[in-house]
Amino acid sequence: MKIPLTVNENKSYVLVETAKIESVRKSAVNIRGGNTRTIDNYAALGIRSSKEFRMQKSLTSFTLDNAQQKSINPQDVVYEAPYFKTSDGADLGITNVFSVQLTGEQDLAKLQKIAEEYNLEILGENEFDPSIYYLSCTKESKGNALEMANFMYESGAFEYATPEFIVESMPDAAPNDTYFSYQWNLKNVSYPGIDINYVNARNAFAFPYINDIIVAVVDNGVYNNHDDLHLYNVSYNAHTGGIPSGLYGDHGTKVAGVIGATANNGKGIAGVASGVKIMPISICYTDNELGIAASTTTNFANAIRFAANNGARVINNSWSFDTSSPISEINNAITYAHGKGCIVVFSSGNKGSAVSQPAAGAPSATLVVGAIDRNGYKSDFSGYGSSLDVVAPGREIWTTDVTGGYTCVSGTSFAAPHVSGIVALIWATDPDLSVWR
Repeated sequence: MKIPLTVNENKSYVLVETAKIESVRKSAVNIRGGNTRTIDNYAALGIRSSKEFRMQKSLTSFTLDNAQQKSINPQDVVYEAPYFKTSDGADLGITNVFSVQLTGEQDLAKLQKIAEEYNLEILGENEFDPSIYYLSCTKESKGNALEMANFMYESGAFEYATPEFIVESMPDAAPNDTYFSYQWNLKNVSYPGIDINYVNARNAFAFPYINDIIVAVVDNGVYNNHDDLHLYNVSYNAHTGGIPSGLYGDHGTKVAGVIGATANNGKGIAGVASGVKIMPISICYTDNELGIAASTTTNFANAIRFAANNGARVINNSWSFDTSSPISEINNAITYAHGKGCIVVFSSGNKGSAVSQPAAGAPSATLVVGAIDRNGYKSDFSGYGSSLDVVAPGREIWTTDVTGGYTCVSGTSFAAPHVSGIVALIWATDPDLSVWR
């Protein structure tokens, strides 16, 4: 079957040796912004290979825009091919691999001869149908995978030949989490567009480094046996100055769920940045049910410093103080975290007036988050004013709770973790980004 294609001048598929990734990063513009995949073998294609066909080098593939592609040193490129557009406007990529079906065993000798002549590598045969063989191209080959597949087919010597396509899928189905239909913050059916564009973002972008990103939740602890949460193996109790973290209430578990509840696992909810590691750092609020003294400003500041020193890329703070004065100790800790390369996120407070402290007086690089409802209006409790940076969903938000189940909550406390999750996703596409760019 013929597929009408036109070249997409603004997109390409590129392969480099994984060992040369550092060289590529130095020469390329935002190389990690592309969708990357490391290929150590071709087992995912169902290839059964023998020793003579075995892949010798690990490769990494990139889907790049025009500027990124042009900035790569050509000497680092093993293979490149353009993207195409189909007649209905869909993007279609061509990898370095194509398959050929033999009409009989005698065709293998023909295939080997052509492969040698055209600088192609035979990878192996299909695991389920041994009449199908896979070949790969390099920049030394006499054409890309599409051109070579066309040549093979038009030679009449084989049953068929086709390139391995990259199809940009856009599934209609939302994640299968039990309460996803209630998560208007991720997909707002009643008021389309009044959400964080979660489904489209997850479909349109790859987040190859998501499992490497650590988000610290400075709060009253996170329930560590919740089936829908993946906690980092480092935690801290800033209230006592000890390890591990404690549990002084249910608020932190709710915040953590908004950020990182496991998506598409058939249970519960979907977190904004499913796959991140949550670092629980516990403090104790004044209003606690345990009858113990609240944490001091030093405890809160040390919570931020610990996160910065122990690998957190994002530090979520869904809390505020009942004072109108900036807290210098907290600001010093925030500045320290910024210097360590962290993004610090604060909720704006729930007084329905100006942004609360310490967010109001925090250093300018701090992200301060207010709350909106499913209609797109400011929630009546949300802090606002010149100190506010952005708003996010904060009313009727489904999340995890300390019983191991789920609950619906409201507050700027649950708007802030939306932003923390989004920052984590950005870093999951390009961990080399700094706080300042």
